[in-house]
Amino acid sequence: MEKRTSFRRTLALSLLLIAAAQFSLSPLAMDFRISVAVTCFSAAIYFLEDVSVFPVTLLTAAGTFLTRTLLYYAKGEDVLQAMVSAGPEIVFFLIYGTGLWVYARSAARPLHRPVFLCFTAGLDLLSNLGEIAVRPGLGRDWNRTILVLVAAAVFRTILLWGILAFFDRYRLVLLKRSNAERYQRLLLLMSRLGGEVTWMGKNAGQVEQVMNESYELYRQLQGAGDEETAAKALSVAKDIHEIKKEYLLIMRGLSEAMEEERTQEGMELPELLLILRQSVQKLLADSERTAEIRIDCPDRLYVREIYPLLSVFRNLISNAVEAGGTVIDLREEATSAGWRLSVSDNGPGIPPEDLDRLFSPGFSTKINYETGVVARGLGLPIVQDIVEHTLHGRIAVDTGSGGTTFSILLPKDDWEVLGA
Repeated sequence: MEKRTSFRRTLALSLLLIAAAQFSLSPLAMDFRISVAVTCFSAAIYFLEDVSVFPVTLLTAAGTFLTRTLLYYAKGEDVLQAMVSAGPEIVFFLIYGTGLWVYARSAARPLHRPVFLCFTAGLDLLSNLGEIAVRPGLGRDWNRTILVLVAAAVFRTILLWGILAFFDRYRLVLLKRSNAERYQRLLLLMSRLGGEVTWMGKNAGQVEQVMNESYELYRQLQGAGDEETAAKALSVAKDIHEIKKEYLLIMRGLSEAMEEERTQEGMELPELLLILRQSVQKLLADSERTAEIRIDCPDRLYVREIYPLLSVFRNLISNAVEAGGTVIDLREEATSAGWRLSVSDNGPGIPPEDLDRLFSPGFSTKINYETGVVARGLGLPIVQDIVEHTLHGRIAVDTGSGGTTFSILLPKDDWEVLGA
């Protein structure tokens, strides 16, 4: 498979160079042509490390010879004369290809651009002189010939410089775009991990409570004289203790990893929500659902706690979509006490009987009727915990037949959250 891929790459590059060789000028004689093929060849060597230089050289030389022979034949020359006219170009490509092969093997990667450009300029002149030396019927006005060949080498070197600069710039643009996309994915991943770690922290207390209850059961059974059952209760308590230690180690590892990646610069809220909207819209498209997400942040609030806020908004938007909302509004507004961040949808609203249990762990109204899988019911409890303990705020809900609004109220002067 690797050999087949290499052969296809070599053939494709050779065909490209043969095609490029058809674009040429004839400054000295009708059968002496200066083309851009070698410029393309040099650019390929500069950017690609695995080019098979000699096979490409031989295929390009042979292909250019055949196409030029056919061209001269089409102009009325007999076959032999057409071959004589096209033949010297083989010398040019052999010299040029050999020079590139030597340079590519001896120079360290990445290639040093100024040195590479100077080398190809000299190689260009040398290859043309080699072709001139074997080409019959060309005048020997060496002053004019050298001048033309030097001009051709300079022109093709400038063209090569332009190609290298363009593709370097293009690669930089792609790299910046790739880094931006990677950064967005990192932000969303960290926000999801942050929500899970928050919930793990709450569960750690429950694990501790179960362990204490198991140990208390052991003491009661031991006091009642039931040694066998007491031993089992003690074993359960010990197992829970070991599980708790591993659990805390995992949670600490995740927390430390997140802290290392955590940005200290913060971000403007509109920029944060745009990243989230792009992610949500992609997920909706993958699941063949649609929802319009509108952002209204006139004050361009600057926030430091970007991961917790992303986690909060991601959960609230997900709930709005799953509840049937097709238009979701993300708003920010200043109040006398602080800042109000809200997520509103145009869904059917939340039944009054469910409001008291809305933030209870395990409570969920979402079920996949095809698979029978019920949601974990942890999204809103995680949101509430993050809002109250990380963002130092509070969350409220207002619902009715026209939709639901979750409001997050944050203190105005909390520097840790808002960078105030």
